[in-house]
Amino acid sequence: SNGNPEHCQYSCWTNGVPFASQGGASCCKRDDADDDDFAAGTSGGGSNNNNYATPHNDTDPWLEEPGNGLGEGMLHLCQGDCDYDVDCAEGLVCWYEDGSGKVPGCSGTPREYWEYCIDPVALPDKNVTHSNTLVDFGNDLGAASLGHCQGDCDHDIDCVGDDICFYADGTGVVPGCGGTPTRSWEYCADPNTVKEHTAAIGKENLNSTDGYCPATLPYDGRHKLGSVDGTIANEISGMVNGHRNPNVLYVHNDRNNDPMLMAIDKSNGRMVGNWALGGITHIDYEDISNGSGPKAGVNYLHLCDIGDNPQNRGTVWIHRLPEPALTGGLGAATFYPQTLTLIYPDGPKNAESCLVDPLSGIIYIIQKTSGTSKIYRTEMPWGDGDETMNLKMVGAVKSTYKESRWGNVFTGIDISPNGRDVVLLSYGGLDYRCRDENESIEDALGRFGLHVPAYVEEPQGGEAIAFSSDMTGLYSCQESGGWSKVPLYRYP
Repeated sequence: SNGNPEHCQYSCWTNGVPFASQGGASCCKRDDADDDDFAAGTSGGGSNNNNYATPHNDTDPWLEEPGNGLGEGMLHLCQGDCDYDVDCAEGLVCWYEDGSGKVPGCSGTPREYWEYCIDPVALPDKNVTHSNTLVDFGNDLGAASLGHCQGDCDHDIDCVGDDICFYADGTGVVPGCGGTPTRSWEYCADPNTVKEHTAAIGKENLNSTDGYCPATLPYDGRHKLGSVDGTIANEISGMVNGHRNPNVLYVHNDRNNDPMLMAIDKSNGRMVGNWALGGITHIDYEDISNGSGPKAGVNYLHLCDIGDNPQNRGTVWIHRLPEPALTGGLGAATFYPQTLTLIYPDGPKNAESCLVDPLSGIIYIIQKTSGTSKIYRTEMPWGDGDETMNLKMVGAVKSTYKESRWGNVFTGIDISPNGRDVVLLSYGGLDYRCRDENESIEDALGRFGLHVPAYVEEPQGGEAIAFSSDMTGLYSCQESGGWSKVPLYRYP
């Protein structure tokens, strides 16, 4: 129609532009795929592929989903998917869909795991008094804005006094607080109560249906093995223990370096191999993983070019090459890897953590962002040769650590050779998860992680973590930050 339709009249949309509606109605398109699906707020038969004006409160705009990674200030009220407040128009904040099915101040049903720009006025008034009952106020409210048992915090600094920001997912409990926590939210809690709580649930989380998981948290203790040459390995961002060469750790540099694979002696950090990588584009290598490949029984190194600080990459890449033989010494050869091109379903993402599941062959990538980090995976294992695949978002994970000077974000991940143990590294700490029999990676990461107390925040920023090939320990290293010698650690 060419007029302004009233409630339950059509059509309120033409040439992609909605007409203004009368009587507090708004435009809603009927589903043309199902004759029994009514436009929201209406009844009756209606006609397929027509748009109907539906009841609407003018003070609560409908949720809209222009997409992710559109740039600063490009998302307006009730629009998603934002990642940070700066993605929203001035005066709005980025609010995480928390599983409640509602977005404050907005009408409509939010998409799972999406974040929307809202007016902070729509949030309840902040109350920083001490309470022992969980209260949901919202996210990104500022320093010292949340009192005891209040959420959603991101960092300890968001909490009043000595409280720390506690992530409740996987437990259903916030220590010292009554009520049920909102899914994927973090709450301000007393650190001593949290310590007692995590110690109590630790043994429960190490249980498995087949008795595989250890009785106590492993990797208790740390010692320095030696030093890596920081003039060559100056930005170590990923590490993995070789299978063909179990005495070697393979490492690589971050961006701003030539495409190169290095091997170090895991007993002392001495450089034993250094190979150029040819025929591939290098943007930002961030992690490395063992995995299968075209030839059965051969271990392949998967180098993950997934870094995207400006979040403007249309694709990311995994480069695959057979684990080399250590016979030619430094710079003995140039390798020409195969390349898997990956596309995110919701726009560019920055990431520094990837692994290949040895049980399924599926490749996983963990987003690098403050707060909630999304989990993406391929829908099938990588076959032969170069390929292109779409990634699927399958879950989310949050760090439970205090804010470090580089942020509270994930920087590395590794999985044990048998696929049952996973460690997830952030600048502030290290989490361990024992994977239950037949459990998916995303489900294991979605559970409450156990802190590895022996891990100490690296002075130059820790981004490399690896299981030993015999699964008896872990190795860690950091970027050089100008140091000529970079310490190599083992746990225990």
